[in-house]
Amino acid sequence: MEDPTPEAVARDLARGGIASSGPPRLEALPGDAGARRYLRVRTAPHRTVMLMLVPDRGDAERGGAAIPAGELPYLNVQRYLARLGLPVPEVHGFDPATGRLYHEDLGARHLAAEAREAADPVAAYAAAVDLLARMQALTEDPDPGCLAFGRRFGRDAMRSELAEFAEFGVPRMSGRAPGPDVRRALDGMLDALAAEVAALPPRFSHRDYHGDNLLLRADGSLGIIDFQDAFLAPATYDLASLLTDRDAPKVLGWAVVDGLVSRAGADPAEFWIVALQRQMKVAGRFASLALRGKGSYLAYLPATWSVIARALGKTGRMGLQELLASLGCPV
Repeated sequence: MEDPTPEAVARDLARGGIASSGPPRLEALPGDAGARRYLRVRTAPHRTVMLMLVPDRGDAERGGAAIPAGELPYLNVQRYLARLGLPVPEVHGFDPATGRLYHEDLGARHLAAEAREAADPVAAYAAAVDLLARMQALTEDPDPGCLAFGRRFGRDAMRSELAEFAEFGVPRMSGRAPGPDVRRALDGMLDALAAEVAALPPRFSHRDYHGDNLLLRADGSLGIIDFQDAFLAPATYDLASLLTDRDAPKVLGWAVVDGLVSRAGADPAEFWIVALQRQMKVAGRFASLALRGKGSYLAYLPATWSVIARALGKTGRMGLQELLASLGCPV
């Protein structure tokens, strides 16, 4: 999908009743691992809106799940969370014909970046833990109108992610693919991990709740973005995403991470087993993305494997740890 011209955006804004003091200025934002792209639209010197470019295939759930007829997951989940009073961007309009969706700009101050510079990063992450608790409390009762409650992160999906870890993540770090016998042993251990995580009771989950998807708004409160892939997952899934993602442990330190797990009232054993599955998924995904020309994610692999090593110890998976170590992985 090509970027729209300022003239096309100006027509969109006029149709949506969004005031602009002159021709809008379009500022492309850095892309991520998904297919959606974003532009900041400056409608006045100190006024902006966000433009999401939805690809032709729609805002499909990762993994290939079908989109309900006439429904865009972003709009469906946004409507549900906004109705509960959660801090998600207000939607200004969506044109299915062009794939252009306009919504409130919550700003450019990502929690992760702010915490790296903050004198007290713990306060920022504590606020994120508290916001997560609020979201989970408000979404306690299933709503059949929200598609997240019809999408269960089950054993097959978890096992598919772990297959990517074995196929791409392990060879990236070891320099070679496991031989047939070792691969069978690894697959058996990954089967057991997926089964254990899948057996945990499900809750509404953002799916990618971390410091790059939480924005500090002008009043200092947090806003939530990138929630369109929400699903049902173990209660600690979002907490593990927040506290073990990329450089959060480096910024906070493990003692603080443990303290925030307690603050959330989470079971540490459940937290670490979920963190292990998620970070193995991340290691496999980053290695896979590198093979598709997105090598910038490789910079995050050392931190990701550091979490994997810690989670293996916390969950007592010595056999899996020894197998990965025998392949040269940093565990």
